[in-house]
Amino acid sequence: AMPEVAIGFFPDVGASYFLSRLPGALGVYLALTGVQIRGADALYSQLADVYLPPAAIASLTDDLAALDWSDDPRADLRRFIRAGAAQGLPAPTLSVLRPGIDDHFSRPTVPAILASLEAETRGEYADWAGQTAKLMHSRSPTMQSVTLRQLQRGKDMSLAACFRMEFAMTQQCFEQGDFLEGVRALIIDKDNSPHWTPSRIEDVTDAMVDAFFSHR
Repeated sequence: AMPEVAIGFFPDVGASYFLSRLPGALGVYLALTGVQIRGADALYSQLADVYLPPAAIASLTDDLAALDWSDDPRADLRRFIRAGAAQGLPAPTLSVLRPGIDDHFSRPTVPAILASLEAETRGEYADWAGQTAKLMHSRSPTMQSVTLRQLQRGKDMSLAACFRMEFAMTQQCFEQGDFLEGVRALIIDKDNSPHWTPSRIEDVTDAMVDAFFSHR
């Protein structure tokens, strides 16, 4: 998960780069909702190459020490990891939701995404869309808009440039205040009732979002 919008922050540690490059609108969906995914969905989203079951992880150090390395250690390691990878994982949930995700989360603004979700009437997506819209309404409106802009910009930036952008964005988070409020509500007081500023996505202006990208 990249749940930062739940505490008034944005997906960091290079998420501008890797989330913006996921297939379709998966990166935007994961960033704006902060939902948790499991192994099959991580593979489907191209966030992971293989899934090692717990037993393989527990013995990983000893198995690596006993490995008969050749002149091509990278190839040896790839074969070793893939040999221990779990087989027969359940079908990824995201593959079923993918048409709906790509449809709704390809919209250019957060209000447009929410309006699209709330207008969903197709039986296979209606419940998911309603739950997703409700979840998004609990997140920081400002930081959702900032996060969407972040991924839109990051798609055409180098990894180093994404890190520089995120560093500047972090400074602005302390000035804007939702990050401090989110930490208070979810981590310190644990009342799970953050008071975002502003509280409605309709009240987030372009100038508020621009401020996160004006630092040099």
